[in-house]
Amino acid sequence: MYFLYVLGQMLEPAVGRVKFGVLYFVSLLCGSFGALLLNPNSVTVGASGAVFGLMGGAVIALRARGVNPFDTGLGMVILLNLGITFIIPGISIGGHVGGLAGGLVAGYILFDLGERVKSQVIPLLACAGSRPRRSWAP
Repeated sequence: MYFLYVLGQMLEPAVGRVKFGVLYFVSLLCGSFGALLLNPNSVTVGASGAVFGLMGGAVIALRARGVNPFDTGLGMVILLNLGITFIIPGISIGGHVGGLAGGLVAGYILFDLGERVKSQVIPLLACAGSRPRRSWAP
């Protein structure tokens, strides 16, 4: 939970409260789905899948801003935590991998795809709002 607090203190001001909430919620749902998919009869607790999702979303947000996640150390933290997930028994692999995948997809939609769509739609809207041409009909 401490890592969630630290990551939230860095990520929420950078992306905004609403996008942070959406990213957390999607990551939480995907982590839960991953845990159910791999171990449907086991009991799991915690928000570690959502934390993995926030890390995945932060990676996409950094890449969208032109920053290499391995330069910030976040990439290595993800790899280290994934290694711990697969090595130590009893940790929900589905929850962690599902949360990470959900965070990556949600981050792509929120941060990367949104900027690409804006950069393509604005020129189209500018063209659509320009004065129409005269027709060639007599």
